[in-house]
Amino acid sequence: MYLIIGDGRLSKHLQYYFSNLKIEFCVWSRKGNSKIDLDKMARDAKQIWIAVSDRAIEDFVSQLSPYNKPLIHSSGSLIFKNSYDAHLMASFGFNLFESSMYSEIPLVTSSEHLYKHELKELPNPRYLISPEQKALYHSLCVLAGPGSVTLWQKLMGTFDNWGIPPKQTIFYLKSITHNLEYDYKTALTGPWVRQDKKTIDTNLDSLKSDPFFEIMKSFSMLQEKIK
Repeated sequence: MYLIIGDGRLSKHLQYYFSNLKIEFCVWSRKGNSKIDLDKMARDAKQIWIAVSDRAIEDFVSQLSPYNKPLIHSSGSLIFKNSYDAHLMASFGFNLFESSMYSEIPLVTSSEHLYKHELKELPNPRYLISPEQKALYHSLCVLAGPGSVTLWQKLMGTFDNWGIPPKQTIFYLKSITHNLEYDYKTALTGPWVRQDKKTIDTNLDSLKSDPFFEIMKSFSMLQEKIK
């Protein structure tokens, strides 16, 4: 039996996934359980998955290490002694995915032990990176994931105010992901690819009084460096 620590978004997704796979589990959270509950659950568990925020992982690892059970956490950037990292490369929001999606989520770890020996019940594709690559791995995930969401929230909010509903702008997002899936190396389009300086300058000028000006400026400078 797995013990899942936490009741946040990741925990909810794990519970749904484990239920679909018919993997036995129990859940402990600060809101719903006591320290006595934690002791009993930890003793009964085969493995413990610490599904909490990065800042809380180390404390739980310290508390749970004496039980001599495999301790798994999902920090994409941090490494903690006496535990194994298992980062599921997906964005876990409040809404659950379709059940068929969960087994497709890549599992990325810097632990050779976990890669070879733990979480064998999960059919997910798994990938081993070095501990030295882990921080950069997560930085890139944050840039491409939450970073791009910030941009899409800006676009969708602005367009929605102009009368263009979010369900229509989603088509633009789908066209981008389509291009990325087909060939990520040729997926970039627009004025940076065409080197259309007049359009780039107009874009920058339209954002001069907007906090997103610095992002557009940084992207434009970046494209000059990497082209």
